[in-house]
Amino acid sequence: MTIQEFKKSKEDKAKSVLSGEKNINGLKVKFVDINFYKAGSDFRNGKQSSSNVVHASDRVFVLAEFNGIRIPFYISTGDGGKEKVPVGKWYPIFGHIGWINKGTQEEINDAYGSKALKDIKNWLDQNVGFLGVADDNGYFSLTSETQVNEGAGSKLFYDSLNRDLKPTDQPNGRDTPEEYQNKKKNIQLGKQHMIDLVKNATGENKEEGLYATASPSVAQLRNYIISQCKGDAYNLFLWDSGKSIVNNPPREIIEIIRGMNPKVTGSNYLFDNSDAVNYFKSWVPMKTLGDEAFEYILDNNEEYLNLYKSFGRPTQKQNIEIIRKLETDGFAYDNFEALDKAEKDLGILKSSKAINKIRF
Repeated sequence: MTIQEFKKSKEDKAKSVLSGEKNINGLKVKFVDINFYKAGSDFRNGKQSSSNVVHASDRVFVLAEFNGIRIPFYISTGDGGKEKVPVGKWYPIFGHIGWINKGTQEEINDAYGSKALKDIKNWLDQNVGFLGVADDNGYFSLTSETQVNEGAGSKLFYDSLNRDLKPTDQPNGRDTPEEYQNKKKNIQLGKQHMIDLVKNATGENKEEGLYATASPSVAQLRNYIISQCKGDAYNLFLWDSGKSIVNNPPREIIEIIRGMNPKVTGSNYLFDNSDAVNYFKSWVPMKTLGDEAFEYILDNNEEYLNLYKSFGRPTQKQNIEIIRKLETDGFAYDNFEALDKAEKDLGILKSSKAINKIRF
């Protein structure tokens, strides 16, 4: 059998297997046609094609429709460098506009924690897994009849594949720092959009599980961060500023925080949440911060410092530094002398580091 005959046999079999409605563990799924211009002159001729299986960039795609939404799946070739993602298997994606939008290796293998996506993935592996067998040249492509025009005619393909999704471009070294961060943020937003879309369509959001969206209690959030990081409240402050690094947190914690609009990146997870100040306000009453936590907010977060002053229990030494930081405007010179005396009595040494912290 020639390579072309091999590709043709796979393609025809796949089209047949994918046709019609499937009952996948109680979920009714259709693999709908994807619109595209075939590679070659079809775009210039305005001749559109459609198929329930297509290939682009040596990757095979299908589009699963269930409960009114459409989610694309693709076969991994291993070219993306994700060593822990098995090659030749099916995986859901949250968009494709020249770059296939996908999450971490753990998220990919777990189908983003969705039972519905995992069931569809497993069905594809079991029933259309033969598409994941490369030809003699190591390619996963099919025939020219299902090959997508990836040049000027690619928009038709992308629009069809991404109908319900919010894909983004891949961050790269040519981006400005702002562009790079915006793309990273949009990746997380696009991923969460797909997760929420599937949960709402399937009712998974009503189940308690890895992707529950209920906000944690103050105690749950604080205790988790403290258990994983150094310093009592220190990492809660870092979390608010977008700098709290926690190594490999449980998925449940990732998703709870992700549901509150964070950024999550890499093998370490970066929590960035605009509501953290409210958690701090609820947590801090009658609390005394450790030195590391206090120094952090003294240097970096005046809003937290005011909350600590109003609701917490600062030590005498901390109170003096708070006064210096927040209440020095309009102070008479003798007030500063009184502060100096108090600092001397309490044994506060004015190191160069301490002096740099105090803003008059």
